[in-house]
Amino acid sequence: MRVALLITVDEDLETPLYGDPHIEDVPESVSGALLELVTDILDGEVARRGILDVEEHRLGWKMTPRVGVLFLCVVTQGVLDSSLRSYLDELSQLYMDEVDDPRNPERVGLEDLLLDVIPPWDDE
Repeated sequence: MRVALLITVDEDLETPLYGDPHIEDVPESVSGALLELVTDILDGEVARRGILDVEEHRLGWKMTPRVGVLFLCVVTQGVLDSSLRSYLDELSQLYMDEVDDPRNPERVGLEDLLLDVIPPWDDE
C-alpha cells in the first residue's frame, strides 16, 4: 500500500535525506505532484501537514516546525486519512527522537530505523 517514502529538507527530491524508492521510480504523475507540493510547502503556500489525492494515489506530508524536515508518503487510495496521518506522526517522532542531526542525518542505519514504524494500514 505504500508507494514511496521521502524525507527531505529542501526542494531537491533527487537527493533526499531518505528516499524509497528513488524519485525516478515513482509514477510520473505522482513525482510531478510531489515536486510541486514540496515547493508550495517550503514557500508557505500550503499547510505544513496534509493529504492530497493524485489519480489513484494519496500524498501525505508533515513538516517538523523546529527544524524544517519534511516527511512525504505516497500510498494507494485505499489508505484512510487517519492511518496516513498516524504513520507520518510515528515516523517523524521516531526520526526526531533518534537522529542526532535531523537536517544532516547519519544515513547508515536510517532505513533500519524507519522500518521500526509499522504502517497502521497493515493492520486494517
